[in-house]
Amino acid sequence: MQTVPSDNLLHHVEEIETVYTKNDVNRFLKQGWVLLSVGSGQEQTGQHDYTPSFAYCLGKIKPKNV
Repeated sequence: MQTVPSDNLLHHVEEIETVYTKNDVNRFLKQGWVLLSVGSGQEQTGQHDYTPSFAYCLGKIKPKNV
């Protein structure tokens, strides 16, 4: 497991991906990506009905040179 100091985390991100479902989030996390941020909002599903929606931003950390 790679440990990166939190104050320098963004300097170690080599790729960013935005996904919209928990299944996709879990798939990326299992591949070693880290959760960078979560955005939330509402989607209109009917004339007066809204459901919450989420966008998850994940980052792939650069491999450490050995």
